[in-house]
Amino acid sequence: ELLRHFRELRAPALLVVEDVHWADTGSLELLHYLGRRMRELRLMLLLTYRHAGLDAEHPLQRVLGELPPATTLRLQLAPLSLQAVARLARGRSRSAEAVFASSGGNPFYVSELLAVPEGLPQSVRDAVLADLARLPAAARALAQWVSLFPGRVERVLLAALLAPDAAALDAALASGLLVADGAALAFR
Repeated sequence: ELLRHFRELRAPALLVVEDVHWADTGSLELLHYLGRRMRELRLMLLLTYRHAGLDAEHPLQRVLGELPPATTLRLQLAPLSLQAVARLARGRSRSAEAVFASSGGNPFYVSELLAVPEGLPQSVRDAVLADLARLPAAARALAQWVSLFPGRVERVLLAALLAPDAAALDAALASGLLVADGAALAFR
């Protein structure tokens, strides 16, 4: 029915589906079906998703991999710069430098932090906890340990404290919650 609807449109249409990384199987099948037929339609299909945490087995990878290259454009958005955060923070009670340092320029975290005068908004806490909950237990424990260190922790110190296994480290890094910085790790 949806395909017929888009085929019958006289004017071009835009279908926006946000946070596709959380889509269920049926939704992904529909997007796959539409995506493979884009040449026939006067439709722009705009999908947003977070690449961090999207491993090779994630069902969205199949959908993305099978989109026709001729009708597909991928844009990876860079984090906001310190200057962009400063511009958004004008007139707010928060320091742009502090917001940038704690958010890494992630637009969601920047907007949520700027929405409250101080402290950590519940929405940010919930988003981080949801990311942690998706990790295997060993990777979650590792990420929680690293989060205790302000800035970053040397891998040597972490190995002495926790002795994380390679699979846990790989999963935590793949999720985007941990970031490798040379001989150190940081909690995103």
